[in-house]
Amino acid sequence: MYRKIPKSKLLETRGEWWFQELADHISKQAEKGAPCDFDYSVVNAMPKEVQAIFFVWWFSCEAGGSGFAGFLLQNVGLHAQEAHEGLRLIGADELVERLEAAIPFSFEWTPEFTRLEDYSWFKQFKPSVKYPTIESIDTLETYKLIGDDLRDRANTFINNHIEEFCE
Repeated sequence: MYRKIPKSKLLETRGEWWFQELADHISKQAEKGAPCDFDYSVVNAMPKEVQAIFFVWWFSCEAGGSGFAGFLLQNVGLHAQEAHEGLRLIGADELVERLEAAIPFSFEWTPEFTRLEDYSWFKQFKPSVKYPTIESIDTLETYKLIGDDLRDRANTFINNHIEEFCE
């Protein structure tokens, strides 16, 4: 069950920080006791808009620092499907395309998601002609998309669905 953030608290936060403020609010509800140790069943029981912000935030934290390769190799890569859906929901189409292109490369690196009992979702993506190497995906442009562009898209999404997030 998601406990909505007070609308007054979100509105007193500068608009460009909504994404971070809301992601922190959601994350605290999902923590099992230690920071960043999440009970994903709690998140999965939340509305899809809330899930989108949660998973896109963690995608942005990891991929923003170490690219798609780093995202897919880390524990958070187990939730690439949820991040993909979140990116799609907030309209980050370019990042969706790049994530889909990165997944086939990740099979060469023994990514975390291969620990999943069923990782068939990951197998649907084929190599991309547009992105023939991981380096062609993880470019300076990618980091710009993960930075301000993603933040702005997330903030617009939050504003457009504010009733899902705020009481």
